[in-house]
Amino acid sequence: MRIIKLPDLPALAAFNTIGPNGDHVADINGRAAAIECYLDLNEEARVRWTSYNSKVESYQGELECKTRYMHDFLAQSEHQHLYDYSRLEAVLDTIIQSAIAMREPERAKELAHVSGEANA
Repeated sequence: MRIIKLPDLPALAAFNTIGPNGDHVADINGRAAAIECYLDLNEEARVRWTSYNSKVESYQGELECKTRYMHDFLAQSEHQHLYDYSRLEAVLDTIIQSAIAMREPERAKELAHVSGEANA
């Protein structure tokens, strides 16, 4: 098992937000980009800054109406041609690459062992 960070995406680098200083466009990568932000969002989507985390000296936020986006995604029974899956694909690619990276050292040992047996 491994902890991974969701991928940074250009679409999340200039995202609508609202907080103590009003409406702004901000980079939410690594701060408020929860899994719901990787769904197909409309142009009105925005993150509301909710609390300040003094350890990282940054506000944390939450996608407004996130349950609506979640329900829209979960209501699909098959691939929808008009739905943008690219952000979810980026998450899956990150998970797959992490799994491969975890397996590589073990696989290298297995191959070295098999190679050693073949040379014996």
